[in-house]
Amino acid sequence: MELQGKLIKILPEVKGEGKNGPWIKQDFVIETFGEYPKTVALEAWGDHAETAKRTAIGTVITVKFSPESKEYNDRWYTALRAYTITKD
Repeated sequence: MELQGKLIKILPEVKGEGKNGPWIKQDFVIETFGEYPKTVALEAWGDHAETAKRTAIGTVITVKFSPESKEYNDRWYTALRAYTITKD
C-alpha cells in the first residue's frame, strides 16, 4: 500500500534489545492531501527509522507500508509498518 502526504510530526525514538540484538523504531505522522485530508501514524524500523528521523517536518513524502494486526489479551492492535520512505 502507498500513501503520499506531508510529514507533520516525528515521535520519540524507541530502542530496545531483543534475542536477535538491538532494534530501533521511529513513529511518525503524515497528513494526506485531498478534499478530506487524513492524519495517519506509521512506524519505521531499523534503517527506515533513520530515514524518517532525518526527514524535516513539512516535507512531502511517499510511504510504502504494510498493515499488520496482532491480538493481545483478546484485543486487536494494528500498525502501519513503513518499508519505503521517499521525499517528493
